[in-house]
Amino acid sequence: MTIRAVVDTNVVVSGLLAPSGKPASVIRAAGVSFRLVWSPGVVAECLRVIDYPRVARILKQAGRHEQAREVVRALAAGADMVAEEMLPRVAVVKADPDDDLLLATALAGGASVVVSGDRRHLLSLGEFAGVRVIDPATFLVEIDPLASSVREAMAAYAPARSSMVPSLHDPASGRIDAKLVAAYLDVPLSALARAVGKDYKAVFKSPCSAALQARLAPIHRAVVAMERIFGSRSSALAWLNSPNGELDGRTPLSVVMSGRAEVVADMLEGLLAGVIG
Repeated sequence: MTIRAVVDTNVVVSGLLAPSGKPASVIRAAGVSFRLVWSPGVVAECLRVIDYPRVARILKQAGRHEQAREVVRALAAGADMVAEEMLPRVAVVKADPDDDLLLATALAGGASVVVSGDRRHLLSLGEFAGVRVIDPATFLVEIDPLASSVREAMAAYAPARSSMVPSLHDPASGRIDAKLVAAYLDVPLSALARAVGKDYKAVFKSPCSAALQARLAPIHRAVVAMERIFGSRSSALAWLNSPNGELDGRTPLSVVMSGRAEVVADMLEGLLAGVIG
C-alpha cells in the first residue's frame, strides 16, 4: 500500500537549500516512494517562503531561485491536491495556528503522515487523529524498502557534485587548523588571529593548538553549513562577502571576523534545519 504523506514547507525549503540532505531525499521520493498530499495553501506557503529575503538571497547566489519555484510547481502538479473547501476546521497547534493547515490537509487527503522539521510545534505533537508527525530522517527509513527505484527527479535542480567538505583539520592531530581556515575564508592569518582573540605569532607557530579549537569550532560549523547549502567555495565566499539583511546589512564575513562566528553558524544551521520564518 502506497504511503500518503503531507510534506511541510520547512522540509521542502530545506531540501531546496541543501540538495544533498535528507529533506531533499524526501522531495526526490515524492510520487515514487510515497504519494504527496497537498492543498493550495501549502503550495502558496512554499512559494512565499522561497521569496523570503534571506532564503531568496541564498538561492539566487547559488543560481537556483527560479529552479526552486519550478520544483515546487512540479511537486504540486504531481500531488493529490485537496480543495480548500474540503479542509476540516482544525485548531490544535496553538503556538503556530498556520501548522493546522498541514493537519487539515492530511485528514482531508487521507494521509497517514505529516513530514516536518518543526520540533517546537508539530513534531512535539507526535500524532493527531491517527495522523503521525515525523521528521525527514524517520520518514526516509520507513519508505526505504520502496526507495530502490527512486528516480532522480531533481537531477536538473541538483547536479551531481562532491558532498565532501574541504578538510580544515590538521591530518596529524585531527584538530582544526587556523591556517587552513584563513585560506578557505581568503583572509590573512593575522586577521583570523584577531577574530579568535589570539596572538598572531602564537597562531602562526601553532595553528592547530588545543587552545584555538573552541574559537575555531563555530567558524568550522559555518563552513560545513555553507558547503551543504552552496556546494562550492566560490559560492560560499560570494555569500560571505555580500551584505545580509539578517545581520543588519553587515556581511557574514565581517561578523565572523568580529569574533561572532557563532551568529553566522547558527543562522546557516537554522536554514538547513528548516527553522525559517
